[in-house]
Amino acid sequence: MILGLVFSKDRAMQLDATLASFFRHARDASIVRMTVLYKTSTTEHQAQYELLKKEYTGRVDFIPEVGFRQQVLDLLISALPSSRLQHWYHLRRKLLFPLPMIGFASGKLDAGHVLFLVDDNIFVRPFELADAANALDNHSGALGFSLRLGENTTYCYTMNRPQSLPDFEQLPGEILKFQWSESESDFAYPLEVSSSIYPLKRILDMLIGRQFLNPNTLELELSKRRSKYKKKFSALLCYKKSVAFCAPINRVQNIYPNRAGKTEELSPQQLAEIFAQGYRINIDAFHGFTPNSCHQEVELKFERR
Repeated sequence: MILGLVFSKDRAMQLDATLASFFRHARDASIVRMTVLYKTSTTEHQAQYELLKKEYTGRVDFIPEVGFRQQVLDLLISALPSSRLQHWYHLRRKLLFPLPMIGFASGKLDAGHVLFLVDDNIFVRPFELADAANALDNHSGALGFSLRLGENTTYCYTMNRPQSLPDFEQLPGEILKFQWSESESDFAYPLEVSSSIYPLKRILDMLIGRQFLNPNTLELELSKRRSKYKKKFSALLCYKKSVAFCAPINRVQNIYPNRAGKTEELSPQQLAEIFAQGYRINIDAFHGFTPNSCHQEVELKFERR
């Protein structure tokens, strides 16, 4: 089993595209417990998440954000595959963050891996999560498995420049292995929260005792751990061709000036108004799409449901 953890804020329209495209293309979506940790700034946005909660009943757990760091750690701990491990990490967290553990979705998960997503992810072609998780288990020197990298990602959107492809090693099942420690740009950024899979215990080891308040600072804390894992886990895995990418058409946080589109018609508020009229992003338009970057601004097409 895999814990899927999606971070979202004020973007029900884009989140729907993330979830709908995931369930369309992940052939083994049943092995994932998908959880959305979301935050809203208005009652309008809150109502739209409540609507998505109904539409994805039985497939996705929606949890409103009340304490980001505590909730992320508790979600990860509660998904661990043994009660002894859960107890150990709970004690470690409590020593550094002395608040009671928050209860979450019913049922024991026993997850060995975590899949991080954000609400502007779009999945574009079929894939199997078990392939990625098994490849990670079979290659002990791999830090994680990126769903957004591939031979097609020759441009780095965040740095606004071309990027060289690393030397790939071909593995079974259209999977590639490369040395992130010897690569550049996106290929040298192995720890991130927008469509990558990692061993769950490894992520907990990185985050216990660290301070983070939101997805951006969470990713920053993970990225800071790169040097510690550079020798032992110098490799990263990905599919030959990306199965997902981020569509940075707008921005909902002011912590970091991340590059994003500035079209007013695609602002979170404008998309919320379109959502309220019964429209959704047409994910069929992205079936088979091959991005040239992990992040790519794209034209959105809408359909009434």
